[in-house]
Amino acid sequence: MSLDGATVAVHIAMFVVEHGPVPPRKQIDHTCKRRLCVNPDHLEMATHLENQRRRDRRRNGPLSGESRTLLKSEITT
Repeated sequence: MSLDGATVAVHIAMFVVEHGPVPPRKQIDHTCKRRLCVNPDHLEMATHLENQRRRDRRRNGPLSGESRTLLKSEITT
């Protein structure tokens, strides 16, 4: 997808349209754990390190399947 003349992933374009630009050194994380999701309500800014930690927790956690309950610490308002 093209956003301001640059090719970007669709989930990033959706986040920018809904929430504004993504600052340098930030990434967009899928809180729903579905990489193909483009719902802006399921997208959240995170640092690269936090994004990787979340990925690892999802992959290695006790409920690492497709669906699990989020921890209170994973929810931001």
